Amino acid sequence: MSLATCWKTATQMNADLRSVLISRLGSVDYHARMRVLVVEDEPRVASFVARGLRDQGFAVDVAEDGNAALFQSSISDYDCIVLDLSIPGVDGMEVCRRIRRDGRATPILMLTARDAVHDRIAGLDAGADDYLVKPFAFGELVA
Repeated sequence: MSLATCWKTATQMNADLRSVLISRLGSVDYHARMRVLVVEDEPRVASFVARGLRDQGFAVDVAEDGNAALFQSSISDYDCIVLDLSIPGVDGMEVCRRIRRDGRATPILMLTARDAVHDRIAGLDAGADDYLVKPFAFGELVA
């Protein structure tokens, strides 16, 4: 699921909110209003992803570990979460499970170096909406 698809999914969850956004934003690019939480412990990767998303007009927060991701996702409404699996503290798989267990339907895109089929299946079974393997083309992330 691309970030554009995450936005569509999030806005479809509440038709009234979507109507308000459209009436207020008019022709403004919807990326400018989309909030994304990037959960990545590798500073260079986190910086690359966050900078690229900001250049595309997204509002981006970064969490460096699972505990920070759970905290930030509990106090802020994100339109999408980009989640690495291999993060310190609570791992990405468990972060995803807890977000879903708490009843939050925020779209989650797992972005990880784990490319085995069983890892992909486990990620989707944990509640992720999509799974993108590193290395990746940035255009694929925002498509």
